[in-house]
Amino acid sequence: MSGKKLRMKILVLAAAAAFPLLAGCATYGDYATYGPPADEVEVYGVAPGPDFIWVGGHHVWTGRGYTWHKGNWSKPPRAGAHWEKGTWEQTNHGWHYRDGSWK
Repeated sequence: MSGKKLRMKILVLAAAAAFPLLAGCATYGDYATYGPPADEVEVYGVAPGPDFIWVGGHHVWTGRGYTWHKGNWSKPPRAGAHWEKGTWEQTNHGWHYRDGSWK
C-alpha cells in the first residue's frame, strides 16, 4: 500500500472512531450542550382578527446548534386563555426546552 493510501485509510479510520465521541458531545437525548442565544426580535404586524394572539418564536436545538423557529398568530383554544411562553432550562444533562402552552 502506498504512503498516500495508508494515510487516507488512517484518516478515515480515525474519523470513524471519533464520530461516536463527537456525537455524544453534541446531545444527551433531547438536551443541548449549551444554552440558547438571546431571542430574535420578531416584527409581527397586525393580528389577522380580533381573537388572535401572537405566539412568539423560540430557538430549537438541531443537535449541532440552534435555529430560530418563527412565531405565529394563533387563536386561543377557549375564551380567556393566554399563551405561556416556553423556556430553556439547564439540567444535569444539559439544556432542555419546555414547550409553551395555553393556560
